[in-house]
Amino acid sequence: MTRKEEMLREAVHDHYQCNGKYACEERAYCRFCEGENIAHDCDEDCYADEFSEGFIAGWDACLKYLASLPLDEAANRIVYHGTKISDNPISKK
Repeated sequence: MTRKEEMLREAVHDHYQCNGKYACEERAYCRFCEGENIAHDCDEDCYADEFSEGFIAGWDACLKYLASLPLDEAANRIVYHGTKISDNPISKK
C-alpha cells in the first residue's frame, strides 16, 4: 500500500468514524477497510467514495503545485505546513 493510499484510508476513517464508537458494519467488505467493494456497494448512504475522489484531487493538486516551485521553496512550504500552528513563529505575533 502506498503512502497516499494509507493517508486516504486514514482520512476516510477519521471523517466517517469507520472504526469509531458507531463502527460501520460493512468494514470487512469496504475498500477503505478490509475489503474490495466500493462504499456504495456496502452502504448506499455512505459517501466515502466521493470523499476519496476529493482527497485524491487535492493530493494531486498539491503535488502539482509543489512540483512547479523551485526545490528549496517547495521544501520550505512542506516544512512550514508540517509544523504545528503553535510551533509557528508567525502565529505568536
